[in-house]
Amino acid sequence: MIGLAWRLLSGRPALAWLALACIAVGVAARGTVSGSVTAVERHLASQARELLAADVEVSSSRPLDEGVRMALSAALPPGARTAEARSLTAMATAGDAAVLCDVQAGGPGWPLAGRLVGEPAGAEDALGGSVPAVLVDADLLPRLGVQVGGELRLGSGTFRIAGIIADEPGAGASPFRFGPRVHAALADLDAAGLAGDGVRARHLLLALLPDASTAEDVATRLRQELALPSDEAEGMGAGPSQAPVRVR
Repeated sequence: MIGLAWRLLSGRPALAWLALACIAVGVAARGTVSGSVTAVERHLASQARELLAADVEVSSSRPLDEGVRMALSAALPPGARTAEARSLTAMATAGDAAVLCDVQAGGPGWPLAGRLVGEPAGAEDALGGSVPAVLVDADLLPRLGVQVGGELRLGSGTFRIAGIIADEPGAGASPFRFGPRVHAALADLDAAGLAGDGVRARHLLLALLPDASTAEDVATRLRQELALPSDEAEGMGAGPSQAPVRVR
């Protein structure tokens, strides 16, 4: 093939230079496309981190068992960080008023990416303190007839309203809401009876990776470890008693 090309171009310098120019343009274009693909992958990875407040999310409608936790730990690279969270719909009450709310709760280390910000400044620091506290959407206050500093009830627990939600991580991951958002500490939610098999909730294990662009590789290894279908991120999980698990 090379010999044939040489015979065809021999004695035709203009054609030879044109061929060399085409080759150079092709090589440069390939490098440009490769760089563009890498840039797009990095952008998508950063968007996933912004939407999930993590790089990898494992979720189930039932508490995640030890098998799932061990599988996640085995799939993660050195330097990865994890945290637990829960989302559920619950009735917030104050006096005779009751409002169905979207309740979000994070454990130690949550959020892994982004920040939960309350108003007044620093109100978010009250979550997980000695007194159970919440941050709430501003429109919940008049509906319950309470103010910042007052109290509301969730489950069997009483929570002090430390402030309103100014900014929250992972808000884009749940565009549909049943009501005003409420943020609490996971341990306080457990103490209020909003945990376990009798509660309709999404139980989450979240992971933040040293390199966000490797998230899909980690998720793929985790799906294989949990015997989840490769074409969709849902299945029966690590054991016969495990509710459907989702990895994304």
